[in-house]
Parts: sequence; C-alpha cells; structure tokens
Amino acid sequence: MKVTLSALFLLLASAFAWAQEGEKSLTDPTEASYSDFDHKIHNFGIVEYAGDGKCTFNFKNTGTTPLVIKNVKTSCGCTTPGYSKEPVQPGGSGFVTAKYDTNREGTFHKTLTVVFMDDSQVVLTIKGTVKPKPATTTEPE
Repeated sequence: MKVTLSALFLLLASAFAWAQEGEKSLTDPTEASYSDFDHKIHNFGIVEYAGDGKCTFNFKNTGTTPLVIKNVKTSCGCTTPGYSKEPVQPGGSGFVTAKYDTNREGTFHKTLTVVFMDDSQVVLTIKGTVKPKPATTTEPE
C-alpha cells in the first residue's frame, strides 16, 4: 500500500511539474520575439480621480526579421491597450500603450500581455492608486 501511494504521489508531482514547465514557456518573454522593452512595469504612483492614466512602453526589434504584434490582452476591461499596428523592422522601434480608467478609486495592479506573431509573449504591468472622487461642494443658499 505504501509503495502504491508513493508511486501515485510521484506520478502526480511529476505531472504537476511538467504542467508548470509547459505554462511557463507560454507566459514568459522569449527570445523568439526579439523585443527589447524600455521597461515592463509602470508605476503611476498616486493619480488624481479622472486624471491621466496613460503610459507608453517602447520596444526595439533586436532581431533580423520584422516584428509583428498580433494582439495585446488586458487583465480587465478597465485598461485599454494600443500598439504598433505595422511590422517593426529590424533595428526599428514600436510601442504598446495602456490607458487605465481613473474614474475608479483605489489601488490597481493590471497586466497587458503582448502576443507576437510567433506566439511569444511579454507581460507588461501597470499599477498605482487613484485618489477618491472629490466631494462636490454646493453653494450656500
């Protein structure tokens, strides 16, 4: 019985480890995309309610073939992405933008997953805190 349980445990542990390795290759930046981002985390710090929630991540194509962004996926609907639509030539530069909806109070931590045509991915992060909505003042009568 102990041998059977030990074998079952080892089988499950190795299956779990194998699954994690497979997942890692899909989400970690790979050299296949040949992209070199100027930064991958943007900290807005403290932002005014309804203030500027836009930032730009610039990258350079360090490869020898054109680099094409297939898609940019956001972790929620409160972040709107933008990106270079044309192929970025070798040595050329491109961008990914993130616009966070600052009409939401409180701390935020969101990700944008950049998917290239070769299916490699780079995860970018935006974070910060939006101040509370200012109280509206009424004029005395």
